[in-house]
Order: sequence, then structure tokens, then C-alpha cells
Amino acid sequence: MSPFEILSTVIMLVTIALVVAAKIFTAQKITMMKVQIAQVAHIRQDAASRLKSAQSQKGVADQGQRVLVDKRNKLVKKIAKLKEEIAAMEKEESARKQRTSMRKVDLE
Repeated sequence: MSPFEILSTVIMLVTIALVVAAKIFTAQKITMMKVQIAQVAHIRQDAASRLKSAQSQKGVADQGQRVLVDKRNKLVKKIAKLKEEIAAMEKEESARKQRTSMRKVDLE
């Protein structure tokens, strides 16, 4: 064998070894990336489920708040109506007292 053939064979063997090493390194990196992708997907799914839970809790709270606002509005209207009735009763009472006092004056 000539020195050129020996040199080319050594270069070829080194190149093959480097290619195998690069393939092993790449395979390891791909495996690590798959693990990281799986972790990120799990974290994303967990965050999405927590978001959905929070949104449903917010919906329940909003609905409860709407119910309370509706009850408050009804009570405000009822209070206003009752105040009007009380004012009308007081007016009637004062008119009745006035009539009674007028009758007493007429009787004397």
C-alpha cells in the first residue's frame, strides 16, 4: 500500500468515527428535546386546566354577583314603594287628625 492509500484510509476512518459520534450526539440531543417537549406539553396542559377552572369560578362569581345586584335592585324598589306608602299613610293620618280637630272645634 502506498502512503497515499494509507493516509486516505486513515482520513476515511476518522471521518466515519466523527460521523458516528455526530449521529450519537444528535440522537441524544433529540431525545433530550423530546423530553423537554413532553414536559412543556404537560405544563401547558396543566396551565390550561387551571385556566379553565379559574374561568368557570369567575363565571360562577359573576353570576352570583348578578343575582345579588338583581336582588338589591328589587329591594331598593320595594323600599321606595314602602316609603311612598308610609308617606301616604302619614299624610292621611295628619289629614285625619286635622279633620278630628276641626270637628272638635265645630262641636264646641
